Amino acid sequence: MDAHIRERYQRQIALNEIGETGQERLAQASVVIVGGGALGSGTAERLVRAGVGHIRLIDPDRVELSNLPRQSLFTETDASTGAFKAEALAVHLRAINSACLIDAQTQSLEAANALDLLDGFDVLIDGTDAMPTRYRLNDAAVKLGLSWVHAGVVGTEGQVLAVCPGQTPCLRCVFPDPPDAGQLPDPAQRGVLGTVVGLACALQATAALRLIVDPEHMPPPRLVTFDVWTGHWRALRLPATPVPECPCCGAKRFDFLEG
Repeated sequence: MDAHIRERYQRQIALNEIGETGQERLAQASVVIVGGGALGSGTAERLVRAGVGHIRLIDPDRVELSNLPRQSLFTETDASTGAFKAEALAVHLRAINSACLIDAQTQSLEAANALDLLDGFDVLIDGTDAMPTRYRLNDAAVKLGLSWVHAGVVGTEGQVLAVCPGQTPCLRCVFPDPPDAGQLPDPAQRGVLGTVVGLACALQATAALRLIVDPEHMPPPRLVTFDVWTGHWRALRLPATPVPECPCCGAKRFDFLEG
């Protein structure tokens, strides 16, 4: 490790949990982030600052003024020009860490292209707010054997779940079917507090860093939920291994990759 790298990441390298070996693993790692909005942008920033070597961003949307209170890194200029989120985010991330390879994809993740866009990466980050896309990510991750970290926020509440296919329960082990649209709280009506996004991104990025640096010693699977307004935290204990009855892990049905 050269002196410049050691100087830049000295506080991180000093951690027993990372050290020089972990920092080198981060530099060689590749992460794909689906969704460049609130969760995706905040988690991407933390991973780039930590020294992850390659980030792919997938998001077809453009920056809007209403995004700025909770979507990290975007500026009023990005909103006024209607820049693609993936491309604007790539510009800002490169300014933070020029050594990181940033690949911006301004397309939707669909059943037809999911495997091509996600294959070959070390970790997948769920930055989407669309439930069908989230279940498509789970299908693709299980089929490709790709570890991934789910996160979701609404109001002042959030949740985070790390999944290691073949080792831990997947999203469908926990929630076999996506809820009907009418059962879900609408973020446009209920709102989203920017600070809950920040906490969710910190937890999501930490799980991703741990998957890269020390995948052999991940904690037991938990669905972590929290409310930043009340300070309430809960860690729901999950089965230690994939659920045999799971339609994805057990039956190997990839319903959300079939259109």
